[in-house]
Amino acid sequence: MRSKIILTTILLVLTLHSYGQGSWENWDRNYKEKDYKEIINAEKQYADSVEQNKEIPQYYSRFDKYKITAKLIGETRPIDCEVFMSMKRVFSLFFGNPSRLDGLIFNEYLFEIDGSEVWMPIQVQLENPLINEIDKGTETFLYCLFLNEHNQDGKLFNTFLISEFRKK
Repeated sequence: MRSKIILTTILLVLTLHSYGQGSWENWDRNYKEKDYKEIINAEKQYADSVEQNKEIPQYYSRFDKYKITAKLIGETRPIDCEVFMSMKRVFSLFFGNPSRLDGLIFNEYLFEIDGSEVWMPIQVQLENPLINEIDKGTETFLYCLFLNEHNQDGKLFNTFLISEFRKK
């Protein structure tokens, strides 16, 4: 009887451990690790090609999920209104009701990525953990929902919404 209880306990622990790892591995696998500058340069090239051909629609948008490496600088500011409105437009095209973003994002944080300073919005529930867990200058994996919009006026928005983070 005692051996059955021990065996059952071991199997339960192993099952729970495997389930927990699988969830994180699935989360991690859903975000492609990409070089920030490579993404930005590709988007700028595409925007330039669209702008050169006025016979095709000038508006386009897309989304993706990326894992990028960045260093927290630590400065914060309220999210730029134009950026937030762009996010809402892209969100409405791909995910539905853009009002779901209301109350989810208030601030942007400054990061250093490949020698450039980049402001990135973050989900409100991640702000305190980011400040408490990540030291300034520490390399960090940022799991981001990438929201891209090129509007009719030729303005390009490349927004990386931080959905999760992890020390590198």
